[in-house]
Amino acid sequence: QRLGFGPPGPAAGPVPRRAARASPSASESAPSARGKVVVPMRRQGVVRPRRDLGSPDSPAEPTPPEEEVEEGTWMASWEHKPCNALCLADELDLERVCIAWSAAAEQGAVPAARAQRRLCADTCVLELEDGRLVFIFGFGSVVCWGLGNDEVRRVRRLVRRSVGDMLPLEDVECDSMTYSAAPDADCTAEGAMAAAIDTSLDGRASSHLSNDHIELVTDSVDEALAYSYSFAQSVKLAVFEKVVDAAIEKARPIPEALAQHGEIEMDEKLVKMQMGAIFVTKCSMTLQSDILCTPEIIWENDEFNAQYDSCRKYLELGKRVEI
Repeated sequence: QRLGFGPPGPAAGPVPRRAARASPSASESAPSARGKVVVPMRRQGVVRPRRDLGSPDSPAEPTPPEEEVEEGTWMASWEHKPCNALCLADELDLERVCIAWSAAAEQGAVPAARAQRRLCADTCVLELEDGRLVFIFGFGSVVCWGLGNDEVRRVRRLVRRSVGDMLPLEDVECDSMTYSAAPDADCTAEGAMAAAIDTSLDGRASSHLSNDHIELVTDSVDEALAYSYSFAQSVKLAVFEKVVDAAIEKARPIPEALAQHGEIEMDEKLVKMQMGAIFVTKCSMTLQSDILCTPEIIWENDEFNAQYDSCRKYLELGKRVEI
């Protein structure tokens, strides 16, 4: 089955909300090689801990032995499966990434894809042979459904080698959730449409995403896309947040000096350079802000628009964009 829904296993309790951690230290706010600063994304004013997926070149962590997977299912014994989102670059060439994926799959570096489909101008989906999904977005994000940490590291390494112009390792943004089939999931096309209509009428979509866990009501790629697009936008926004916070941190001494001494003991040229850097950052955010709006593909396939909206609300994209 497309998203790997196997026979229902024993019921699992809800995944606890991840504990918040303190604000980043000064070292985390230091400019990177590209002038950006690592600042974790915010949700309801609380800094979420970043899920460490390891660097692309770090040795793989030991993984438990894989169980034998029957044809048409994958990891059917797992109640909750991972869904990882990464922002790896300012932009991605979808065709180059897909070609690189096919070449790496022939060498056994990544799972083989039985289908590669271009959903729209900036979105491509790889349907793996075991049913798992990988969404690639032109604005630099990748969302992997069902891939373990070791496989995600391989994806990061593949994209880095195929694209080249990547964000520095310290600026790569990662986030993760889990997903499973809802108890009343219907994996037929008719069931997908019926579930979408019911969701739009009674607003049940919000009940399918809580405690960083997604419950899919169908095995439709379109439903996974709805969640993936908002998830990809969230990690992309987190990179923007780093840039903005870096500019604020760098310019902080200027207003502090004015407040304490009434004058600035800095070279006038340096002050103008910092003002120019802030202006460039503002222009860049304005030009790229359209990728954080509701995409055209969601408007065209609006049967899962409620899932997209609920995920945006859960990740607080609207509030974070305003800030």
